[in-house]
Order: sequence, then C-alpha cells, then structure tokens
Amino acid sequence: MGILPWTSEARYLGIYVVAGTKFSCNFSNSKSKFYRSANAILGKLGSQRNPAVAMQLISSVALPILTFGTEALDFTKTQTISLEHPWTRIFMKVYSTFDSQTVKLCQFYSGTLPLNYNIAIRKVAFINKLFFTDNGLLIFFYESKGIPDILEIAAKFNLFNASFQYNTSDILHEHFSNSL
Repeated sequence: MGILPWTSEARYLGIYVVAGTKFSCNFSNSKSKFYRSANAILGKLGSQRNPAVAMQLISSVALPILTFGTEALDFTKTQTISLEHPWTRIFMKVYSTFDSQTVKLCQFYSGTLPLNYNIAIRKVAFINKLFFTDNGLLIFFYESKGIPDILEIAAKFNLFNASFQYNTSDILHEHFSNSL
C-alpha cells in the first residue's frame, strides 16, 4: 500500500474541485483553454474577419469550453464575474472597444447573451431534465432542490413569471433586451 499524497485540488471530468471548507471549483484551466481556442479562431480568420462570423464561431467552439459543467454548480457573485470576464474580453477584442455598454449592445445585436444568462439557461434546462428520467432519486432531487433552484434563478433576474421554468431562454433574452 502506498501513501496517498494530499492535494489542494482534484480534477474530475474536466472540473477542478478545490479543497476547502465550502465546495468550490477552480476555472482558471477552463479560462485559459477558452482563450486559447478563441485566439486560435481569431488567428485563423485574420485581420479582415467579419465580427459576426468570429463571434458565431467562438460561441459554438470556445464558449462550451468555458461553460462546461456550470449547469450543475452554484456560483457566488465573484465566481460569476470571474467567468464572465473572458467572455466579455473576447467581445472587446473582436469589436475593438473597452466600453461595457458597447459590449452589451454588441452581444444583443449579435444574438448572444452575457455569460450569466447563458449559465442560467443551461442550469434550468439541466434541472428540467431531472424530472424526465426513470430514476426516482433524480426526481426526488428535482422536487426538493430543483424547483427552489429555478425560483432562485428567476429571483436573481427579478423575474416572477409562471412560465419561467419552461420558456427560460425566451424570457431571459427579453430580459436582456429590456435591460439595455
């Protein structure tokens, strides 16, 4: 028998779980892979790139790297801001701006959302899928923890719509457009 070394973080399915008194994850590896992927796309497109095409490619290729596993985790405000930063920086780079309001308008007109909206949509979809399984334990989790989580997500956006759980994407897109 060997001695197991103590470590400050453990990697499981691409998520780095950090040792501590509260459950926490380290997304620095995900952020660096996101930047690497996004910069590779921008490098291939060159300096004469179409911003809409660049953002569509980054949304479909690099964004999943950044958001992998986020639907199953609860985030503090600081963690959400930390994950939002790379997504916002790519918009700043593609559209050559440092103004946050301009970035939001670019996101709106390109049909994308800020990362906190994307995470909320993914989380609600994940929770809803728990109900449609044959596993009684997952259905119990859905009823005891999932529904309150969905209500908490809706409250974060000050949305108290009865259909939020079923039309999350449309409602959050509308909420984002109204916030501009």
